[in-house]
Amino acid sequence: MEAASWDQEAVLSRICGEPPPGLKELLAQALSLAYPGRAGRDEKLMARIDNTFADCARFYRLTSPLRTSLEGGGGAIDRAALELVYPEKLDGDIDFLNLKKEPWYYPAGNSGEDYRSFPEIYAEAVAQGAASVTPVIAEYLETGIFPIREAAQAIGNGGLSIQDAEGRPCAPTRSAPLPLDRVLRRQEELRGLGP
Repeated sequence: MEAASWDQEAVLSRICGEPPPGLKELLAQALSLAYPGRAGRDEKLMARIDNTFADCARFYRLTSPLRTSLEGGGGAIDRAALELVYPEKLDGDIDFLNLKKEPWYYPAGNSGEDYRSFPEIYAEAVAQGAASVTPVIAEYLETGIFPIREAAQAIGNGGLSIQDAEGRPCAPTRSAPLPLDRVLRRQEELRGLGP
């Protein structure tokens, strides 16, 4: 699919502008239950949720590839917004998915080299996720009662941030970033935004 054919306004912006009835209330209730000390006491919670949906709708509209892609008008953005739009015609020599299996390290701790590619890591995560929730779903289908405690235990309470050996969020101690500055310079050139 070409970037210009992705109708982000119809798929994402419109749903944020006009979410299904009850969705905002469901989110408010879920946030209040998950964070009773903070969200549960927030008198402006619904206003914050309304603002979030409005901000998302505007963001998706302004960054829609129909407007920002090279084929869709590309000039609808300026340099400041360039890092927010879908990059096109990426240089083939950057191995974003580590398909060449170059060594890399987890950004915290002292783990050894890892050679897995992104597709391998993703496939492992899918397999582990499926294995952890399958018994929960099977029990629900068999009994008609959702096993909340077992689901919570299977899913865990980890985060998506960088974590130390004990599972606590921590700052990275190693870094080998992708050459994103080079990617942005190339996107500037393609759109005629260079110096």
